[in-house]
Amino acid sequence: LPRRPPPFPSRFGAEIHHEHLVEALREEFRRPRDEASRSRALDLAFDAIRELGVQRQLLKRSSAATTRGVRVVVVTQVSEPKDEGRYVFPYHVHVTNLGDTTVQLLSREWLFTSSLGQVTVVQKGAPGVVGRQPVLAPGEAFEYVSYIQLDSPSGTLQGSYQMVCHSTAARFDAKIATAQLLMPTSRGE
Repeated sequence: LPRRPPPFPSRFGAEIHHEHLVEALREEFRRPRDEASRSRALDLAFDAIRELGVQRQLLKRSSAATTRGVRVVVVTQVSEPKDEGRYVFPYHVHVTNLGDTTVQLLSREWLFTSSLGQVTVVQKGAPGVVGRQPVLAPGEAFEYVSYIQLDSPSGTLQGSYQMVCHSTAARFDAKIATAQLLMPTSRGE
């Protein structure tokens, strides 16, 4: 069986698969139109293509993982180089408690790797995030923005948050899935 391409996330909550998107575009452009309508449709098509490029880059710079009901979403930002040979990568983290019991983020562990092999480690057990150890009741979320400085225009980040379940005192690591750190290119990527 041929492998199906991954779905595109949709802001409307449903997944849009590549083949469905291609078919929808084909059907739309096969409909008969007058010259003015054809011109508007072409403008919309170019807008759609640009937006797909933006969404593609967003997917490259995003990660999501759920561990024991704790969902961690990371979106890395694009930033211009700070100094010659130094690159700053802001990242936005959103932690949501999807479980049915209150949890607390106690500490963190990060591994940042540049494309030149520079590794920056925030050791497991570094307390909290941005000076806080948030307590999240079911359905609650916490978000923050931070950054890392690397020696190359690309790299990766990954890690975990050390959590505790308030009702059982059980501790667990909530995974932070790998996300890419990318600088803009001349093609807008």
